[in-house]
Amino acid sequence: VASKAIALADQFQNEPRLAAALLSHVVTATRGVEDPDDAADEDNGDEGSFDDRPVDDRPAVAGDLHRQALEALDRLVSAHGDLTGAHMFRASTPEEAVEQIIGVLRESADPDLSDLLEMVARARVPAGMLALPLAKTYTEVLVHRAAGQLVSIPLDDNESELDVAAAREFLGSRVVVDLTSLLVLGTLDDTDGILGSFGQLLTTREAQDDVLRAVVSVQSLAASPGSIGWNTKSGRPWIREHTEAQYRLVRERTAMIENLARRATVRTQRAPVFPREVNAGIAHSPWVAAIELAAHEKVALWCDDLAVRRLARSVNVPTFSTMAAVEVLTEEALTDFTPAESVDQLVAMRADVAARMLAEYVVDVPVTTEQVIAQALIDNWKPFGAAALTLSRPGWWQWHSDPVAELLLVYTAVREHEPDLLPQWQLAAMLGAARGLPDETAARVLCLIALLGWDEKFTNEPPFETVLTGCRNARVAAAQLDGRADPLLAMPAILTTLTSMGMERSPETIQKILSTLGSDTEDD
Repeated sequence: VASKAIALADQFQNEPRLAAALLSHVVTATRGVEDPDDAADEDNGDEGSFDDRPVDDRPAVAGDLHRQALEALDRLVSAHGDLTGAHMFRASTPEEAVEQIIGVLRESADPDLSDLLEMVARARVPAGMLALPLAKTYTEVLVHRAAGQLVSIPLDDNESELDVAAAREFLGSRVVVDLTSLLVLGTLDDTDGILGSFGQLLTTREAQDDVLRAVVSVQSLAASPGSIGWNTKSGRPWIREHTEAQYRLVRERTAMIENLARRATVRTQRAPVFPREVNAGIAHSPWVAAIELAAHEKVALWCDDLAVRRLARSVNVPTFSTMAAVEVLTEEALTDFTPAESVDQLVAMRADVAARMLAEYVVDVPVTTEQVIAQALIDNWKPFGAAALTLSRPGWWQWHSDPVAELLLVYTAVREHEPDLLPQWQLAAMLGAARGLPDETAARVLCLIALLGWDEKFTNEPPFETVLTGCRNARVAAAQLDGRADPLLAMPAILTTLTSMGMERSPETIQKILSTLGSDTEDD
């Protein structure tokens, strides 16, 4: 196959980008060996024998084919330059090579995606939108968690009921399944049981092709020691190493989606439900194709991206999430005659689904504080893991009747294992508590969490440094949440509230805080 790809590239010299893609694939997606027939018997080395970089398990080809592909690619770039989409570095000294590499990194630096990521976090645009600026497949965006989270569960009860109603209506019927739901379903123990409760699964050609491209792409990661890019803010290059564990995770998650996608029937028909003005790149994305297929077939869309479901409903396509499907299955199984043992099993199944979704960075899932703490242990108490992410989302605060008391339990667990990380966990809590609140209310909430500190009892006055760090965290959170009002301006009102609750803070401490940090404007 590799030799045919090289020959095919030679036939497409007038299509430099296509030819370069064929040659590059030979180099990146295969490994050169002296005798491919003996490659299966070769020992790539035990995992971690020298380091924890990925074991090269790419298909083996004759080493001479790699040389031919590189030589052909060199000739192609010399003839067509940037039209190939490739770059060959030629330098006489290491310094010259570094200078050339940095120049290319600057030119190809990733765009600033902070605004787009924030819109994804608010479920205003689908996570799949990141595929365009990152030049990745939809599957790769999901597998690599490019958005940092998958917003699946609505916080509005009416919207949640729409999900459940759609799942109930189409239980046992044909449905179109989006790749986000295949990702979530693949992590569950009862995948077959949940899928078997619905009829035929439908998918689009766009989705199948997207998964296939992701499978091919993941093969090229096997021999990659890492990636390199350019940080436009710092004006410096960045280097990110790839470990065997990371490669295995990406490979397994991609294979998981591929295996589930094979169980779906491909349909090519689509009902054009969106305006022609829709960007061509978006119009042909798998998530748009899924909506249009569901519209054509007059069936529901099974999708775990809340933004996609909202888009589907805007064109009258019924849609539901995996959690809604689980709710309906639980509802169907529970009757007045259900044995107590079966009820316990159903409750355990629902809790397991929530815990698996939590671990998969699916946010706003109704999870318990015990589940968050258990996940934090798995995350090694890192303040940027799945557990801390859940704490930084409004859902966790909405699902609990007394979230401040639950927060104290989280603080206690973190203190027992990684007390130095308590400030970062406090910041995560601030982001979740204030996200989505009106400006004045958000300022009060941020100030309250700052003054409570993170000691064993909120009734105890925290040390000065703890309160100072908390106030700084409050300002950081306010800045991240669309530049909210300075939380310190809410200090007088919050002090009055704390005093009425028997949690008085000393005037000396507060005065020292204000003189150290100051405030953006004068207090009212």
